[in-house]
Amino acid sequence: DSINAEYGGVVCEHMACWTRGRGAGFSIQGARENQEDHHGQRHSEHYSIGFMCDGHNGARCSKTLGDGLAENLVALMATADPYASVEEVVQGFREAYLETLEQAGKVGGGSTLSAFVVQYATGLLFALQLGDSKVGVADASTGALLTGTPVYWCDDSVEDPSKAQQLSPGEGGMIVRTHTFSEAWEVERYSSLLRAKHGKELVVSPNRSADAREGRMETKVGPAGPANAIIPMWIDLPEPCLLYTSPSPRDS
Repeated sequence: DSINAEYGGVVCEHMACWTRGRGAGFSIQGARENQEDHHGQRHSEHYSIGFMCDGHNGARCSKTLGDGLAENLVALMATADPYASVEEVVQGFREAYLETLEQAGKVGGGSTLSAFVVQYATGLLFALQLGDSKVGVADASTGALLTGTPVYWCDDSVEDPSKAQQLSPGEGGMIVRTHTFSEAWEVERYSSLLRAKHGKELVVSPNRSADAREGRMETKVGPAGPANAIIPMWIDLPEPCLLYTSPSPRDS
């Protein structure tokens, strides 16, 4: 069976035969001594929840962020209407995320965050994106990305309505936009903020130690140090992510 649902004047047909979700996760640890990444899934009667966190400087932040968000979402979705509107789910997602930030901010380290909520009754998938990880929707048989047009899109970093209209995704592969310094808009946003608030400049160049296919950038902020320094210092800036000042390991 299928149902028709109208969101913002767009009529979408969704399969309404979803059952309680099942999922699997897999991760590979690279050359680092410890695994800093963290992922997980939770499944309830009417909603499915998942997350992926790319940890930095240890796994404290990624574990707190991922597990905390999942717990907050599970509690929220336990009482949510199976047919809750797009706006209601988005607002609940946002509140759960902001509440989790307070928890993650106390443990140190850093992490990106990619998370999703699937609403079984409509087949809608809601994605939350922070950093350079990705959430996508693919054909389970072939692995090919599905195509479609988002029924809702919002980027909290974009305050200019005209810029939001420019960045808003149209029809295409169902995968989120990442936040990286290979994107001109992200560089422009960081540069303007650093210049206005701190009088600093941003220098971006291709990362020579990364595979060219990744499109990773090497980013520095400066100049730093004394104003009369003979050789100005430039400080490495990590890719956009949720980053906190780390406590010492024995305090974690």
